Amino acid sequence: MRHLVLVFTLLATFTVSAAVSAAVSANADSLFHDRSPLALRLVADFTSILEAKDKSSVYPARLIWADDTGQHDISVDLTLRGNFRLNHCEVPGLRIEFNDDVPGVFAGQNKLKLVTQCKRDSSMYQDYVIQEYDTYQAFELITDYSFKSRLARTTYEDTGEGQASWEEWSFVIEDWKALQQRLDLSAYKENRINRDQLDPLTTAELSLFQYLIGNTDYSLLKGEGDEPCCHNVKVLIGETGLIPVPYDFDLAGVIDATYAAPPIGLGINEVTERLYRGFCAHNAELAKSIEKFKSVKAGIYAAYENDEVRAKARKKTTRFLDRFYKDIENEKRIDKKILKTCR
Repeated sequence: MRHLVLVFTLLATFTVSAAVSAAVSANADSLFHDRSPLALRLVADFTSILEAKDKSSVYPARLIWADDTGQHDISVDLTLRGNFRLNHCEVPGLRIEFNDDVPGVFAGQNKLKLVTQCKRDSSMYQDYVIQEYDTYQAFELITDYSFKSRLARTTYEDTGEGQASWEEWSFVIEDWKALQQRLDLSAYKENRINRDQLDPLTTAELSLFQYLIGNTDYSLLKGEGDEPCCHNVKVLIGETGLIPVPYDFDLAGVIDATYAAPPIGLGINEVTERLYRGFCAHNAELAKSIEKFKSVKAGIYAAYENDEVRAKARKKTTRFLDRFYKDIENEKRIDKKILKTCR
C-alpha cells in the first residue's frame, strides 16, 4: 500500500511539474506569437552606460510597458553586448536580464537581446534596424530552427547627468537557452565543426538564405577565438547532424548598411554582390531547399514590406530579392552561381 501511495505521489508531482513547465514555456513563447510592435520604456543611467560602454558591467534599470494584463513597471539589469556595434555605435546592443516572477507578456523570460538603433535621429539607421528585424522574420518562414523576434517602439529615459530621452525602433530576440528549450535540443559547445557533422538539409537552407540576403559575415566551421562554434551562428545537436542557427544580419546586402563590407579574401567588393558559401557536399539537398524558397516567396517579400522603412529603401530591397529569385528560377543560373561556387 505504501508503495502505491509513493507511486501516485510521484505521478502527481510529475504531472504538476510538467504542467507548470508547459505553462512557463507557453508564456515565454507568447511574447513572439503576437507580431504587433511592443511599446517599451527603459529607464536607466544611460549617460554612464554610453560613456563607459563596459561589457563587464551590469546596469540597473526599469522596464515599463502595458499589455492586456495591465501596466507593468519592473526592475531589470542591462548588460552591453556585441563587438562592432560597441565600438562604432552611439547606442550599443543591449541584453535585458529579468528577475523572477516576470509579469504579463514577458512572463517566462530570463534574458532577451535588444537590438538598438546604432545612430540616433537617423531615418537611414532606423531602416537598418527594421530591415534586420524583417530578415529574422523572413528566416522563420524557412525553418523552425530560427530565433524568434519582435519589434518594439522603445523610449529610453536617462536618469544620469545628461537627463536625455529619445524614442526609436528596436527589437527583442529570443534567448539562446529559450530556443533550445522550445526545440528540445542541446547546444553544441565545441570550438570547431567538421562539415560532415552538419545536418545536410538545414545547412543547405541556411546557406541559401545567406545567399538570398547577401550575407557572408558568418562561419559554419569555427568559433571566434576559443568560443563555441560558430561566428554569428549558434549550433544545435540534432538527430541527423549539427543544426546551425544564424543571427546578426546587419552586414547583409539586403540591408546594405553604409558601414557594411564583405570579409577580405572572398573576391567580392560589396555586400550587395551575392556569393554562395554553401558546401558542395550538401548540393543534393539544394533542389528541395530551392523549392521551399519558391513556396514562401510571397511571404519573404511581405516580410520586407514594412511601412516604417522609407519607400526608397523598400524598393531597393525588392529589387535585391528579385535578383535572387531570378537566380533560383533558372537552371543555368543555379548551376553557375550556386552549384559551381560551393565549397
